[in-house]
Amino acid sequence: MLVKTEFSSTKEFGLQKKYSEDPEFALQIRMLPALAFVPKDDIISSYNVLIESNYYTKNEEILEQFLDYFENTWIGKLDRKRRRKQPKFEIEMWNCWHNCFTSIISGKYPSIWRFIEALKKEESINRLKIEHEDPEFALQIRMLPALAFVSKDDIISSYNVLIESNYYTENEEILEQFLDYFENTWIGKLPQKKKYQDRAKRIKNICTDYNDLFILDYLRGIAYNFQLQI
Repeated sequence: MLVKTEFSSTKEFGLQKKYSEDPEFALQIRMLPALAFVPKDDIISSYNVLIESNYYTKNEEILEQFLDYFENTWIGKLDRKRRRKQPKFEIEMWNCWHNCFTSIISGKYPSIWRFIEALKKEESINRLKIEHEDPEFALQIRMLPALAFVSKDDIISSYNVLIESNYYTENEEILEQFLDYFENTWIGKLPQKKKYQDRAKRIKNICTDYNDLFILDYLRGIAYNFQLQI
Protein backbone atom coordinates (compact mmCIF):
# COMPACT_ATOMS: atom_id res chain seq x y z
CA MET A 1 0.00 0.00 0.00
CA LEU A 2 1.38 3.38 -0.99
CA VAL A 3 1.67 6.35 1.31
CA LYS A 4 -0.94 8.89 0.21
CA THR A 5 -0.84 11.36 3.08
CA GLU A 6 1.03 14.64 2.98
CA PHE A 7 4.32 14.96 4.81
CA SER A 8 4.97 18.39 6.34
CA SER A 9 7.79 20.17 4.55
CA THR A 10 10.96 21.34 6.24
CA LYS A 11 9.53 24.87 5.92
CA GLU A 12 7.03 24.11 8.68
CA PHE A 13 9.92 23.45 11.07
CA GLY A 14 11.99 26.47 10.05
CA LEU A 15 14.53 24.38 8.12
CA GLN A 16 13.83 25.52 4.57
CA LYS A 17 16.61 28.12 4.41
CA LYS A 18 19.21 25.77 5.88
CA TYR A 19 18.13 22.96 3.55
CA SER A 20 18.44 25.25 0.53
CA GLU A 21 21.80 26.75 1.48
CA ASP A 22 23.63 23.88 3.22
CA PRO A 23 24.30 20.88 0.89
CA GLU A 24 25.44 18.60 3.73
CA PHE A 25 22.33 19.38 5.77
CA ALA A 26 20.15 18.67 2.71
CA LEU A 27 21.90 15.33 2.16
CA GLN A 28 21.48 14.34 5.81
CA ILE A 29 17.75 15.15 5.67
CA ARG A 30 17.37 13.03 2.53
CA MET A 31 18.89 10.09 4.39
CA LEU A 32 15.57 9.84 6.29
CA PRO A 33 13.38 8.93 3.28
CA ALA A 34 16.30 6.79 2.08
CA LEU A 35 15.32 4.44 4.94
CA ALA A 36 12.59 3.19 2.61
CA PHE A 37 15.32 1.24 0.80
CA VAL A 38 16.41 -0.59 3.95
CA PRO A 39 15.01 -4.11 4.67
CA LYS A 40 11.90 -3.77 6.82
CA ASP A 41 13.39 -5.54 9.84
CA ASP A 42 16.44 -3.24 9.81
CA ILE A 43 14.67 0.11 9.56
CA ILE A 44 14.39 0.89 13.28
CA SER A 45 18.01 -0.03 14.02
CA SER A 46 19.16 1.92 10.95
CA TYR A 47 17.14 4.95 12.03
CA ASN A 48 18.71 4.76 15.49
CA VAL A 49 22.22 4.67 13.98
CA LEU A 50 21.35 7.71 11.85
CA ILE A 51 19.99 9.89 14.66
CA GLU A 52 22.90 8.88 16.90
CA SER A 53 25.47 9.82 14.26
CA ASN A 54 27.77 12.79 14.83
CA TYR A 55 25.87 15.06 12.45
CA TYR A 56 22.46 14.42 14.00
CA THR A 57 23.68 14.72 17.58
CA LYS A 58 25.49 18.00 16.79
CA ASN A 59 22.30 19.37 15.24
CA GLU A 60 19.92 17.83 17.77
CA GLU A 61 18.22 21.10 18.76
CA ILE A 62 17.64 22.19 15.17
CA LEU A 63 16.22 18.81 14.16
CA GLU A 64 14.22 18.00 17.29
CA GLN A 65 10.75 19.06 16.08
CA PHE A 66 11.28 17.62 12.60
CA LEU A 67 12.39 14.26 14.01
CA ASP A 68 9.46 14.20 16.44
CA TYR A 69 7.14 14.54 13.48
CA PHE A 70 9.06 11.98 11.45
CA GLU A 71 8.94 9.43 14.27
CA ASN A 72 5.25 9.96 15.02
CA THR A 73 4.37 9.59 11.36
CA TRP A 74 6.75 6.98 9.93
CA ILE A 75 8.86 5.25 12.63
CA GLY A 76 7.03 5.33 15.95
CA LYS A 77 7.87 7.38 19.04
CA LEU A 78 9.63 5.78 22.00
CA ASP A 79 7.43 5.14 25.02
CA ARG A 80 8.56 5.20 28.66
CA LYS A 81 9.84 1.65 28.35
CA ARG A 82 11.96 2.63 25.33
CA ARG A 83 9.74 0.70 22.94
CA ARG A 84 8.52 2.15 19.67
CA LYS A 85 4.83 3.03 19.51
CA GLN A 86 2.80 2.37 16.39
CA PRO A 87 3.49 5.15 13.82
CA LYS A 88 0.73 6.86 11.91
CA PHE A 89 1.75 4.89 8.83
CA GLU A 90 3.10 1.40 9.33
CA ILE A 91 6.53 0.67 7.90
CA GLU A 92 5.05 -1.94 5.56
CA MET A 93 3.12 0.86 3.82
CA TRP A 94 6.18 2.75 2.65
CA ASN A 95 9.06 0.28 2.73
CA CYS A 96 10.18 -0.69 -0.77
CA TRP A 97 13.22 -2.90 -0.19
CA HIS A 98 11.91 -5.56 -2.54
CA ASN A 99 11.26 -2.92 -5.20
CA CYS A 100 15.01 -2.39 -5.40
CA PHE A 101 15.11 -5.57 -7.40
CA THR A 102 11.71 -5.56 -9.14
CA SER A 103 9.54 -2.58 -10.08
CA ILE A 104 12.19 0.10 -9.61
CA ILE A 105 14.26 -1.19 -12.48
CA SER A 106 11.28 -1.94 -14.72
CA GLY A 107 10.33 1.74 -14.76
CA LYS A 108 7.34 1.49 -12.44
CA TYR A 109 7.24 3.90 -9.53
CA PRO A 110 7.85 2.09 -6.22
CA SER A 111 6.60 3.40 -2.91
CA ILE A 112 9.76 5.44 -2.24
CA TRP A 113 8.89 7.86 -5.04
CA ARG A 114 5.37 8.23 -3.66
CA PHE A 115 6.94 8.67 -0.24
CA ILE A 116 9.20 11.40 -1.58
CA GLU A 117 6.33 12.97 -3.51
CA ALA A 118 4.40 13.16 -0.23
CA LEU A 119 7.32 15.10 1.23
CA LYS A 120 7.24 17.54 -1.68
CA LYS A 121 3.53 17.84 -2.40
CA GLU A 122 2.40 20.69 -0.18
CA GLU A 123 5.32 22.98 -0.97
CA SER A 124 5.08 22.23 -4.68
CA ILE A 125 1.44 23.32 -4.72
CA ASN A 126 2.33 26.52 -2.90
CA ARG A 127 5.10 27.26 -5.41
CA LEU A 128 2.67 26.74 -8.29
CA LYS A 129 0.26 29.24 -6.72
CA ILE A 130 3.06 31.79 -6.39
CA GLU A 131 4.14 31.24 -9.96
CA HIS A 132 0.60 31.98 -11.15
CA GLU A 133 1.34 35.63 -10.35
CA ASP A 134 3.88 35.53 -13.20
CA PRO A 135 2.14 36.45 -16.50
CA GLU A 136 4.59 34.38 -18.57
CA PHE A 137 4.01 31.35 -16.36
CA ALA A 138 0.24 31.77 -16.70
CA LEU A 139 0.59 31.99 -20.48
CA GLN A 140 2.75 28.88 -20.65
CA ILE A 141 0.24 26.91 -18.54
CA ARG A 142 -2.62 28.02 -20.82
CA MET A 143 -0.75 26.50 -23.74
CA LEU A 144 -1.63 23.05 -22.36
CA PRO A 145 -5.44 23.31 -22.79
CA ALA A 146 -4.72 25.06 -26.11
CA LEU A 147 -3.75 21.58 -27.35
CA ALA A 148 -7.50 21.00 -27.71
CA PHE A 149 -7.33 23.11 -30.86
CA VAL A 150 -4.59 20.99 -32.40
CA SER A 151 -5.38 18.27 -34.93
CA LYS A 152 -6.00 14.97 -33.12
CA ASP A 153 -3.10 13.21 -34.86
CA ASP A 154 -0.71 16.02 -33.89
CA ILE A 155 -1.59 16.41 -30.20
CA ILE A 156 1.06 14.06 -28.78
CA SER A 157 3.88 15.46 -30.91
CA SER A 158 2.76 19.02 -30.11
CA TYR A 159 2.71 18.23 -26.39
CA ASN A 160 6.21 16.79 -26.64
CA VAL A 161 7.46 19.95 -28.36
CA LEU A 162 5.88 22.07 -25.62
CA ILE A 163 7.36 20.21 -22.65
CA GLU A 164 10.76 20.11 -24.33
CA SER A 165 10.74 23.87 -24.90
CA ASN A 166 13.18 26.10 -23.03
CA TYR A 167 10.57 27.40 -20.60
CA TYR A 168 9.29 23.97 -19.59
CA THR A 169 12.74 22.43 -19.23
CA GLU A 170 13.99 25.39 -17.17
CA ASN A 171 10.98 25.00 -14.84
CA GLU A 172 10.91 21.21 -14.83
CA GLU A 173 11.01 20.78 -11.05
CA ILE A 174 8.18 23.27 -10.45
CA LEU A 175 5.97 21.71 -13.13
CA GLU A 176 6.79 18.04 -12.58
CA GLN A 177 3.78 17.08 -10.45
CA PHE A 178 1.36 19.17 -12.48
CA LEU A 179 2.54 17.59 -15.73
CA ASP A 180 2.29 14.11 -14.22
CA TYR A 181 -1.37 14.86 -13.48
CA PHE A 182 -1.92 16.37 -16.93
CA GLU A 183 -0.39 13.39 -18.68
CA ASN A 184 -2.23 10.81 -16.60
CA THR A 185 -5.54 12.60 -17.14
CA TRP A 186 -5.42 13.91 -20.69
CA ILE A 187 -2.38 12.76 -22.68
CA GLY A 188 -1.28 9.40 -21.38
CA LYS A 189 1.80 8.83 -19.25
CA LEU A 190 5.00 9.03 -21.24
CA PRO A 191 7.74 6.38 -20.87
CA GLN A 192 10.06 7.02 -17.97
CA LYS A 193 12.75 9.53 -18.83
CA LYS A 194 16.28 8.22 -19.20
CA LYS A 195 17.53 10.18 -16.20
CA TYR A 196 15.01 8.39 -13.98
CA GLN A 197 15.98 5.06 -15.48
CA ASP A 198 19.65 5.80 -14.78
CA ARG A 199 18.81 6.86 -11.23
CA ALA A 200 16.85 3.65 -10.68
CA LYS A 201 19.80 1.59 -11.88
CA ARG A 202 22.18 3.41 -9.53
CA ILE A 203 19.86 2.82 -6.58
CA LYS A 204 19.49 -0.84 -7.52
CA ASN A 205 23.30 -1.19 -7.50
CA ILE A 206 23.50 0.39 -4.05
CA CYS A 207 20.74 -1.93 -2.78
CA THR A 208 22.71 -4.89 -4.08
CA ASP A 209 25.65 -3.82 -1.87
CA TYR A 210 23.48 -3.39 1.25
CA ASN A 211 25.17 -6.13 3.26
CA ASP A 212 28.65 -4.86 2.40
CA LEU A 213 28.14 -1.21 3.41
CA PHE A 214 27.99 0.58 6.75
CA ILE A 215 24.40 1.79 7.11
CA LEU A 216 25.32 5.50 7.08
CA ASP A 217 27.30 5.05 3.86
CA TYR A 218 24.38 3.11 2.39
CA LEU A 219 21.81 5.80 3.27
CA ARG A 220 24.11 8.52 1.98
CA GLY A 221 24.47 6.67 -1.32
CA ILE A 222 20.69 6.40 -1.72
CA ALA A 223 20.19 10.04 -0.69
CA TYR A 224 22.54 11.27 -3.41
CA ASN A 225 20.08 9.98 -5.98
CA PHE A 226 17.03 12.14 -5.32
CA GLN A 227 16.13 15.69 -4.35
CA LEU A 228 13.38 17.12 -2.17
CA GLN A 229 11.76 20.21 -3.67
CA ILE A 230 11.11 22.61 -0.80
